[in-house]
This record gives sequence, C-alpha cells and structure tokens, in this order.
Amino acid sequence: MGLKVSNKSEVYPFRRSGKKQGIRKKKPVKHTAKNNKNSLPAKVGTSVSGKQFFLLAAGFFLGRSVLFGELVPFAAAFAGAVAIIMPASSLLAVVGLILGLATVFQGLSLMVDCAAVMLVWIFLLYSQDNVKNPSIVIPAVVFALSLILKIGCLIFIDFSAYDYISITFEAVFAGLFTFIFLKALPYLSRISSPQGPEAEELLSALILLAGILAGTSGLEFRGVSLQGLLSRLIILVLACGGGMGQGAVAGALMGIIPGLAYVTVPVLTGVYSFAGFVAGFCRGLGKQGVAAGFLAGNLILLIYIKNFGNLIAAVIESCLAIVLFFLFPSRKIEQLAESFSLIISGNTAPLSTGGRLEGLIRKRLSKWSCVLKDLSLGYAQTCAAAPEERREPALQALFREIGQKVCNGCGIYQICWERKFYLTYQSLLDAFAQVELYGQVTVSDLPEFLKRRCTRARELAITISCLYDTYKLNLYWTKRVLESKEIVSEQLKGMSEIVEDMSSELQLEVREFAGREVYLKDKLKRSGIPVTDVKMSRNDDYGIEVGISRLPCADNLDCSARLIPAISRFFKGPLSAPSVNCAGPLGEDLCFLRLYPGLKYQAKVGIAKIGKGGNVVCGDSHAFVHLKGGEFAFMLSDGMGAGESAALESGAALALLKNLLESGLGRELAVKTVNSLMMLRFPGDSFATVDLIILDLYTGQAEFTKIGAPPSFLKQGKRVNSVRANSLPVGIIKDIDVVTVSRRLTPGDLVVMVSDGMLDIYSGPAGKENWLRDVIQGAGEIEPQDLADLLLNLAVTSVGGADRIPDDISILTVCFEKRSFDKKMEGKAYQCGNI
Repeated sequence: MGLKVSNKSEVYPFRRSGKKQGIRKKKPVKHTAKNNKNSLPAKVGTSVSGKQFFLLAAGFFLGRSVLFGELVPFAAAFAGAVAIIMPASSLLAVVGLILGLATVFQGLSLMVDCAAVMLVWIFLLYSQDNVKNPSIVIPAVVFALSLILKIGCLIFIDFSAYDYISITFEAVFAGLFTFIFLKALPYLSRISSPQGPEAEELLSALILLAGILAGTSGLEFRGVSLQGLLSRLIILVLACGGGMGQGAVAGALMGIIPGLAYVTVPVLTGVYSFAGFVAGFCRGLGKQGVAAGFLAGNLILLIYIKNFGNLIAAVIESCLAIVLFFLFPSRKIEQLAESFSLIISGNTAPLSTGGRLEGLIRKRLSKWSCVLKDLSLGYAQTCAAAPEERREPALQALFREIGQKVCNGCGIYQICWERKFYLTYQSLLDAFAQVELYGQVTVSDLPEFLKRRCTRARELAITISCLYDTYKLNLYWTKRVLESKEIVSEQLKGMSEIVEDMSSELQLEVREFAGREVYLKDKLKRSGIPVTDVKMSRNDDYGIEVGISRLPCADNLDCSARLIPAISRFFKGPLSAPSVNCAGPLGEDLCFLRLYPGLKYQAKVGIAKIGKGGNVVCGDSHAFVHLKGGEFAFMLSDGMGAGESAALESGAALALLKNLLESGLGRELAVKTVNSLMMLRFPGDSFATVDLIILDLYTGQAEFTKIGAPPSFLKQGKRVNSVRANSLPVGIIKDIDVVTVSRRLTPGDLVVMVSDGMLDIYSGPAGKENWLRDVIQGAGEIEPQDLADLLLNLAVTSVGGADRIPDDISILTVCFEKRSFDKKMEGKAYQCGNI
C-alpha cells in the first residue's frame, strides 16, 4: 500500500455534510501525491539548494491547504509574496503550488486556481520595480486579481449568491495572507543570522508554518497521517523547551489547525493540549520524561473518546514523533522554544512596537550626541581664543578706572588724557611693570613724565598698586574659569562619544536580546536561582556577554557552583567570570557579575587592610570592576590622612571612577573627570591617590595607571620588577598627566598593589622598594590571599604591634592564571529541565 490522499480527517468523529461547493469539486480518492518531507525553517537561507527546496515544499503544501473546506487563499498569497521577496527562486514555489492544487482539485476549479496563481505571479514579477509601498500595494493587487478572475469565471457557469460571497471571502483572505507572508519570508531567509526577530515576524512565520502544516492533511500511510506526526513532534519540541505553558498552547494550536481546514469539531484540541501540558510537566526528567508524559497524556484521553477512529494509528503517530523528537538537535529545541515564548509570554506588545520605539530612541540619542559635540566645540573655541582677546581689554579697563578715580576733576586732565595721551598710556604701562616686578609702586618709582606732570602722584601710586592686585585676582579667577571650561569640553566630548556608541549599539541589542533576557531570567527562576536582572551585550570578537544582578548569597559560592554552570548550559558554551573570587562587593545590596564567553585567563585576588593605629576603619579603598570585552579593573585609592575622613575621600574617588569606566568612558578621561570633581569638593585640602590596573583576560595585556600612587610590583617567575607611572594625586592640580604603562602577563604572574603606608613601614638602608621587592621574591610560590596576609603581618610585627601602625595600609594581590575548563560541563548536551 502506498501513500494515498484522503479527503477525510482521521482525527475527528464528525464528517462534513454534503453541501454545495460552488465551482469546486474534490478529486476522487484515487489520486496520489508524492510524500515530500518538509524542511526545517532553520535551514532556510543556509544555501541556495536549501532555499529552493523549502520554496518547492512550502508551495506544494500551501497549494493543498483548504480553509473552511472550500477556500484556497494560501496559493495566490504565497505566489505574490515570493514574487516580491525571492523573485529569482519564485518559479519553484509556483511549481509547488500548482502540484499541490492538482492533488486536491480537478477540472475547472483546478484551472481557475492555477490561473490565479500564474496571473498574480507574472503580474507582480514584472511590476515589482514600480511598487512604492509593497506592504499595502501587493496585498491589494492579490485581492483584486483573485476577485476579478474568479468572478469572471462565474459568468460561464451556473452560480449562486453564496458563490459570490465565498469568492469575496477567499480574495480577502488572500490579501491578508499576502501581507503576512511578506513579513514571514524575510525572517525565514535570515533565520540563522545573529539578528533576532520582531514579534510581527515571529507571528507571521508561525502562520505560514501553520498553513504548511494544514496542507499535510489527508497524506497518510497505512492510517498514519503526516499531519498527526508533525503536530505531535511540534508539541514535544515546545513542551521540552518551554514547559507546561508552551506545551499546552502548542497542543491547542495544533488541534485547531485541522478544524480550520475542515470545519469539524476540534476534538484533538483538548487531547493535544492535555498531552502537551503533561509532557511539559515532566520536562525536569529530560527528553525521556517529556516523551513518557506526552504518550501517557495521549492514551489517557484517547481511550475514553468515543468514535475517535483508529486508536492504533494515533499511538503509532505518537511513537514515531517520539523517535523523531529524540533525533531532533537539543540546541534547536531551545531556539524554537525561545522564539515561541516571545509570542505567548506577554512580550509581543513591546516587541511589535520595538522598531518604532527603537528608531525614536536612536534619533534622540543621535541628536543629544550632536548637541554635546557642539557644546564641547563651543567651550574649546572659547578657551582657545580667550587668553589673547581678554588681556588687552582688562588693561584698558584699569586705565579707565585710574582716569575716573584719580584724574577726574584735575585741571590738567585734558592735557594728560587727550593731548599727551600716548605718553600717559606708556607711562602707566611702565608703572604697572614696576608693580609686577616689586609688588607695589611709590611716587619715586613712577615714570619721569608722571612725576613731573601729575599733581596727584601719591594717590596715583596707591591706586595703581591696589588696582593691580585686583587685576591679578580677576586674572586668576578668569584662568580658573577657562580651565573649568576645558575640563567641561573634554567631558562633553567623551559623553558625546558614549551617547553615539549607545545609539549605534541600540538596534542590535534591543532586537536581539530583549526576549532572551526575559527568557533566561525566567528559566533561572524555575531552576531555583532567582536573579533581579539580566543584561546581555554582544562582543564583536568573542560572542555574547551576560551581566547578572542578584542578591548576595550566604556562602559566596552559589555563583560558581550553580549560576555560572546554568548559564553556560543555556548558551551551549563555556561562560566564565573574570575572577575565581566572589564578585559581591561588601556593604552593597546587590551583586553584579559579568560572564564572558571563551575567556583564556582568569584572576585570583587577595586583599588585606588595616587602619592607622590598628583602627578598624581603614582610609584606603579598593574596588573591582567587570568591563566589556573581557577587561577586569582593579582599583586602590589612598585618601589624605587616615581614618573615616580619608575613607570617604578615597571611596568617593573610586565610586566615581568605577561608574565612569562602566559607562564606557575612556581611562584617561575618566581619571581627569574624577580629578576635576575632587578639586571642586574641598580645593587645596583634599586629595586621593588612584592606583588602577585594567587586565585583558583574552590577551593578557595589563595597563597600569597611577595617579600619586606608589609603585606596584610584578612577579614573573623568580624576578620581581617595580612598575611606576608617576603623577600627582587627584584633587591637587587641574592638568594631571595620565601616564599608562603596559605589560604583557603570562600565567603564573603575580601583581602586588600597596598603599604608601606599607612602604613607610621600612626605615632601613636598603630602600623601601628594594625591601618590599625582596620580601615578595622570597615568598616563593604562594596564593594571592596568603601573600597579602603575609605582608600585612610583616608590617604589624615590624612596628611592634597593630596599635603602632603609623598609617593606613592596604595590600591588593592579583594572580594571573590560565582558566580551568570543565570538560564535563562543556561536553554535556542540553537536557530538558536543565538550563
């Protein structure tokens, strides 16, 4: 017995009564159709042959799809869509449509439907260049051509009012499905690309695949239908990937599709929905549990449904679907379930308007970037022109002040300021030169012209001295304002670059990760790992980075034991934290952990601190920052003085620097911004050092930046070298030089950062740096935390006890090592219930 085409639905107990079918007549059962396998949507667009096969198969099954038992809107709609979206391969789609129509219709009905397909295809294929608004024009053209052609054919045969109504509805549905297919085909063509879909595209693709599935109705082999097999396979896949909710929804949809085609009571809607729910309930047991739950859910209801039909065939369909389910790639299960969740999880509204909202946000960000650039340029131009333009007007103002306060009312005023103006002007300049050299001017110091002519020489000398002091004060504050403008100009320029980068990255991240972030957060919650926020970003060189915010755990080990392996299984590849230490900062409500794909190296950190005189409060502060691109920043700051006030200064400097670096600001501009703000807090009596190391865990490149900080020590093998990058602390002068020293690290290298309190402990003849270098070298192979504790204990014993510590001491050690790989985790395939 071969494959046969059946006109009845094998899954419903009800049969359609014999009604007038208009101009259509179904073919006898004797016609056969070739059993074409439907290709997976994920393979569309991967190659030319794969796309052509998809179009041929999709055309064949859409040609067989009959809506409500008599309408055929899919054929003309698909022909119009492929003529616009894929014109080079559209002929295969048309061939598939005609072949599909030939399996379900005959005679005049077949000729009319084939003519409609050919007319729509040829017309749009040769007029597509003239279409300005395809999303509206193309559906309208398909509607008009289908309606005109089929109503014209009614003239030559007997017809009724019902035939007119039927054809009108078919033309309306054809236009509607054309609009949907115009959305679905572009997404199916790029389904393997990194750009994620929008909700409209997912919904359109789902409707297209539903039409293809409806076209498999009637294709059976020994009672086993292709539609039942594919429907059960889809339910299994979505129940495994999405749990009970997706399983039940998928079951309901798969049961409704045959009902739309044949207008029968959808008995299988309940059966499929219940089976999908049970299968999703058992997903925690893996694929085996999903398969067992689905089979049990089918049997429980099918046994008690009267007049169901061939129960053995239904069981065989379920068993075959289970076999295909076990052959289905686990990664594809996750991808399909994730895409399906975008539609049913309640996120479709934001995504459907995401394109418009995203475009609006990008335009606003671009405008703000231009505004910031213009402001920066304006400040820069003002600062460049001010010194030359303002000095001469300031002198002229001084001369006018002298003329009004000293010379006004004098009897020889007109002689000095009109007839002898040049000599008066030159003499006053000479007098101001005397003030600039000696600080003041007396009557005897005045130029000869003024001593001979001026009748108020004593008042003139006093006024010149006082006005010059005022002039210098004004000049000082003018210079400070200009310096502030220069700082603001640099900061505005940096902010404009950040905003511009945000606008360029927004499109990819919003579309690609909006649904996946919600999906991952939900999966972590179901696995007993609740997190407060999930943020994903793409690293162009290495892959997707994941930022996790969560409440601190009790033992500081939950991230490494459960969270990181779970997320790695979700992405089917190793993601790792930059450090083996806990990422949770002390004293904060939330921990933030950034995970990177394929890190080559990792850091192990040690920290030891003690306050002046053994005080619990240490004036030094430290911080760690996970930056984009696999960079790990270590920061140490020493505030002026000791105790709580120093801790406030150093903590404020590091908190600001940390936020600036995380926002994407460059290293040099971030340090200068911190410096300018520290100067504004308490000018002249407050400063803090900044010791910054940014380590690239992909390349091993380390960048050392030191602002007033003592040297660090780099241990490579048995050698210990000092790393210096001298500059004044932040908060002292405006123009600090940000000097960066680069070093290439290899696994096993050890970096030691200390505050000046550690170096001040030693007072021997060898020198502070040499002493500490010898101590580090003599420690041998030692863990970072053990080395930090060793150095702190050495400092305490060197001064005779903790209460005699002369200054705050902080020691931060970083060991650079090759990342250890968990082969079992990396080789483990995705299992249902395990992220």
